Amino acid sequence: MRRPLGIRRRYPTDHVTAALRYQVATSVKLGGGRERVAGLRLVATDCDVALGHGTEARGTAIALLLAVSGRPVGDEEVSGSGAATLVGPGR
Repeated sequence: MRRPLGIRRRYPTDHVTAALRYQVATSVKLGGGRERVAGLRLVATDCDVALGHGTEARGTAIALLLAVSGRPVGDEEVSGSGAATLVGPGR
């Protein structure tokens, strides 16, 4: 709810990364994002987390979590050669 309203907040990194790891390991059918990140390597730019293998998508842990969860993120929030795959249309 905060992001659409332009309200920014810092989230505890350990909680965000735990949620990101869970989403990456869980099927979309069960509310996760495993299929969304197939063939991607996610690299968090604000903490020491790198998940998966393949084309790289870089962003803050919260931006990656939102994208993996199927939530919209700005084009400027995720970079790398795998960014379009992660945040592009149909994702």
